[in-house]
Amino acid sequence: MEKKKIKLPTEFSRSRRSKDFFQYAGMASEMMAMLGIAVFAGYKLDRWLAWEVPVFLIFFPLVALAVFLWHLIKVTGRKDG
Repeated sequence: MEKKKIKLPTEFSRSRRSKDFFQYAGMASEMMAMLGIAVFAGYKLDRWLAWEVPVFLIFFPLVALAVFLWHLIKVTGRKDG
């Protein structure tokens, strides 16, 4: 007799966990890139303007975090069709 392969629920959950892992790993990479660019741009702008207080070095990363949190809420709040 030929045996049929039965798809167990664990196979579905593994693929779902894998998909979720890569989605969140990608979002973490986006966050790190955004923060890195914001810090670099703030540092360069503060050096170019020669201000004593690093205003843009503080302001740009805070704006980047706010934008990323908005993006995170928008993406994770989406219903899977």
